[in-house]
Amino acid sequence: MVPLATISRLIELLPEPTKTVVMLIVFGSFRTGEVLALRWRHIEANRITVEERVYEGEFAADVRPDLHAGL
Repeated sequence: MVPLATISRLIELLPEPTKTVVMLIVFGSFRTGEVLALRWRHIEANRITVEERVYEGEFAADVRPDLHAGL
């Protein structure tokens, strides 16, 4: 198992927007398709709302409508 401190250091080396995408996946338990479907309207001061995802290159309704990641 990789220590959290090591993961954090590796993420800090990534360029944006890759760094933000990896942080959402690793620390927010987002799926790749959910991150790819995010739009500014989904981002609030204290949470990110997942409304849709990208699946096989197409936008689709979210299969986990209860997922709201707090920031």
